Amino acid sequence: MIKYIFPFRCVLCGIGVSSLGFCQGCWVQTEFISSPLCSVCGDPLEYWAKDALCNVCYAFPSPLVLHRSVWKYGASIKQLIFKFKHSHQIWLTEFFGHQMLRLLLEYCAQTTLIIPVPLHRKRLIQRGFNQALLLARWLSQHTGIPCDYTSLKRVKDTDSQGSKTASERYLNVEGAFQYTPQPFHFSEKVLLIDDVYTTGATLKACTNALKEKKVTTVWGITLSKVVIKEDRHLNSQIVMNHGGNKI
Repeated sequence: MIKYIFPFRCVLCGIGVSSLGFCQGCWVQTEFISSPLCSVCGDPLEYWAKDALCNVCYAFPSPLVLHRSVWKYGASIKQLIFKFKHSHQIWLTEFFGHQMLRLLLEYCAQTTLIIPVPLHRKRLIQRGFNQALLLARWLSQHTGIPCDYTSLKRVKDTDSQGSKTASERYLNVEGAFQYTPQPFHFSEKVLLIDDVYTTGATLKACTNALKEKKVTTVWGITLSKVVIKEDRHLNSQIVMNHGGNKI
């Protein structure tokens, strides 16, 4: 009965659909990330092999055990995430949550604590909410895994990552996060939640902060991942320019 009173609409274009999600036209405009993948960062590969790595993860090991993302970052997904973050379309949490839950159960089932990537206090006041926290809470409610949104803090008011080069992204978030776990929330197996993975700089900076406090295993799940082969080669040069630091 409720669907006749409040009919479902395509989350992207708004036309009527039978259930929460995309209409057929918008569905084909989005690219779900699927195997074969780099076993660490989740970048699509052209071949399948057990524990296969992309060139960057092979040459410069990530502090993350594994990262997975739902979609490739394209025009449609960019528009959808923009609606979520900047137009206060927080009802999208339900749709996004279901997509991320699938990845959590498949790749990160051993998680014992979920932590959202935090916003700086100034940015939180400007936006009014942290989109990563909404997603982390939804996952916590639907899995029973505790969510800790107070122990990891962004202690530097960093500039937006959006317009920065890959090397600038790493420098921008260096030392930006501090982790002070509460005894009742500490876990050695943590899942980080964020919306977009571009170079991985933010998730890796968070992971480094967690590992300084003896967290042993960190996974990451995001809604979308930038997949540009040219950028992978560029990132390799960037890390080399940083003196081979494992970041």
